[in-house]
Amino acid sequence: MGINAIYKAIPLITRIKDELYPSFPTDPELGQASVSLNIIECSPGALSIVPDRCLLSLDRRTLPGETAASAMAQIQEIIDDLAAKDPEFKADVVVKSALETSYTGLAYEAAKDMSPWKISQEHVFVKAATAGLESVGQMVKYGYWDFGTDASKTCGIDRKPTIGYSPMQEQYAHTPYDKCRTDFMKIALVGNAAIYINTSAQGPEAFAKVEW
Repeated sequence: MGINAIYKAIPLITRIKDELYPSFPTDPELGQASVSLNIIECSPGALSIVPDRCLLSLDRRTLPGETAASAMAQIQEIIDDLAAKDPEFKADVVVKSALETSYTGLAYEAAKDMSPWKISQEHVFVKAATAGLESVGQMVKYGYWDFGTDASKTCGIDRKPTIGYSPMQEQYAHTPYDKCRTDFMKIALVGNAAIYINTSAQGPEAFAKVEW
């Protein structure tokens, strides 16, 4: 006899998947922005009770130039349209947050909003890092990681020149087989020293603000 919140969520899910996702912008290097519905929860969550609430957790991967506000506005537009057609449909969109606790015990609510970033291969920092690695016999190839790192703060927010360099093999990252070879760690130790020495020698120009 109640209004089933899961049923009411189906049109929203369908439009996000079939209409919104295909309309996302594409970056020449990073590819297309994405969205993935990763969690569906309902309440009260009992077998014999019609759910009055349905929570959708979306993983939205943005590109440089997009923001949490612009991403939420896209979802809100669909919500407003569905609500105008169905008076029983009610929804809102927010950025999830998590309670983070520091080593001192200080706790605060932090938004789960990671800023996207990229850096040009022509940036002095990148060129200096490349030269440093090549000077110790390490072959350099350029690419982009598909997972998030703390560089969303250093480069995405602070616009400090940043690269990803690691002994880790990407196919194992964030999987049950997560591991790192010790011989690769030794190679990366030499590489990190070479990056530091060569970029430091370039002076302030190597640490110029990153633009996109």
